[in-house]
Amino acid sequence: IDPYPGLRTCGGAGEPAELRRRLRGEAGPARRPPPHAVRPPVADARLAVEHGVEGVVLSNHGGRQLDSAPAPFDLVPEVVAAVGGRIEVVCDGGVRRGSDIVKAVAAGATATMGGRLFLYALAAAGEAGVDHVLELLRLGTERTMALVGAASVGDLGPELLDTKGPSDR
Repeated sequence: IDPYPGLRTCGGAGEPAELRRRLRGEAGPARRPPPHAVRPPVADARLAVEHGVEGVVLSNHGGRQLDSAPAPFDLVPEVVAAVGGRIEVVCDGGVRRGSDIVKAVAAGATATMGGRLFLYALAAAGEAGVDHVLELLRLGTERTMALVGAASVGDLGPELLDTKGPSDR
């Protein structure tokens, strides 16, 4: 089962070439392409900007394909810098609590995506479980923002992130 029906991703055999053909308008209908999940991130994100894509999704699809693939969160700053604010950058993966959302947005992501939390909640408690997870994420996001002194999402920035290791402090 394809967890992302209709979404073409870069990373599999032949897919980067297909993405490039589609972005150049050599295949498919003549319309603005939707956001794409990209790998390798910086080169494909720049290509997406050049061809009018509105956003990119950084994802390793749960890390199933490559056990050593970088976490999407770790790619956010580099991709955000490469696209220079011209398109949206969505971080897909690793969201388990509200603080994860705050960290991704502080790193430069426009938004975050996640599926595992909602699938587990749905399996365990149905619609009420999903509602509960959404409320926990909302509360966690608000709590984390209050703790870092951010009154709004606009107050979140890379200066709030601790990017140094213990030996660098």
